[in-house]
Amino acid sequence: MTAAIVLRGYGGDEIIVHERLNPGVPIIAAPDRVRGIREAIARGVDVVVLDDAFQHRRARREADVVLVSADAWTGKPRLLPAGPFREPLRSARRATLIIVTRKTADRSTVEDVKRALANVAPRVPVTTVHLAPAALISTATGQSLPLHALQGADLTAIAAIAYPETFFKQLTELGAVVRPYSFPDHHAFTRDEARNLAAQANNSDFVVCTLKDAVKLEALWPAEAGSLWYVSQRLRIEDGQAHIDHLLEDVLSPAVERMGPPTQH
Repeated sequence: MTAAIVLRGYGGDEIIVHERLNPGVPIIAAPDRVRGIREAIARGVDVVVLDDAFQHRRARREADVVLVSADAWTGKPRLLPAGPFREPLRSARRATLIIVTRKTADRSTVEDVKRALANVAPRVPVTTVHLAPAALISTATGQSLPLHALQGADLTAIAAIAYPETFFKQLTELGAVVRPYSFPDHHAFTRDEARNLAAQANNSDFVVCTLKDAVKLEALWPAEAGSLWYVSQRLRIEDGQAHIDHLLEDVLSPAVERMGPPTQH
């Protein structure tokens, strides 16, 4: 069984990250998800994963997986532009499965999120996962260092992601002294910015960023500045593994009719 990933591809970094994490899997950038699905089917895939397509109702789907970040939780979900939510929380009742993610959020915050979801979508199963630093990897050589290398180290930390403070907090919790440099999500770095960051980091033990930033910065990073490193993340399912297994069995079972042409309404 073969799969493809269809996404909007905003900023370009999402495409490269998927290609890095999923070698051999077709990655199709298509703001029109229906067109992207048709292209994927034309390539002969059996399963299409839509990245961030809960609002794309024209595309027929077997399952909807909704992610809710505990790190971004304030207790009062606010819609764009006041907050990050694209729909009211009650829209989660359309989901097949809800996954609550956390990086540095504590368990009590996760429980707050789960209670709020239970109030608006009581019939939808909920799984929680933890994203944690896994290793330190050089963008130049691919060399990997264990995380204890950051204990007591002076870091210049770069993040152009949503909620960059969670990345900086992860590094602090590893025992590093962090000099944070944050940019808007999907920021398109320039060569001058890369040189300025390298100059600012002249006395740091490491310059670190996320994988999402590394795929853009690695080609711009001055060779004389030394290695640029990114912190890989590992995912651990904390509870609700059975819900994920059940969803995958339903979607991938031979009893499920193979995907046909996408429908439009």
